[in-house]
Amino acid sequence: MFLKIQVEIIEQGHRIKESFKKYVDNERGDMVATIGWMALTAVILVLIYTILKNWLPGFVGGITDKMDSISEPLE
Repeated sequence: MFLKIQVEIIEQGHRIKESFKKYVDNERGDMVATIGWMALTAVILVLIYTILKNWLPGFVGGITDKMDSISEPLE
């Protein structure tokens, strides 16, 4: 009796393990795609941050300098 219950528990454990393995195997492509999109998003965010941090202040500074030179009184 005890041996029969032990065998059933082991078989049930194997079934659960196999069903989990099938689920992971089926979802592996989605997981890789998700990681790929996360990496691409990180690269885009770093690119946007770099543009805003380095290029934009110089661009705005150039525009304000031109506006200041236009509004200066002529001698």
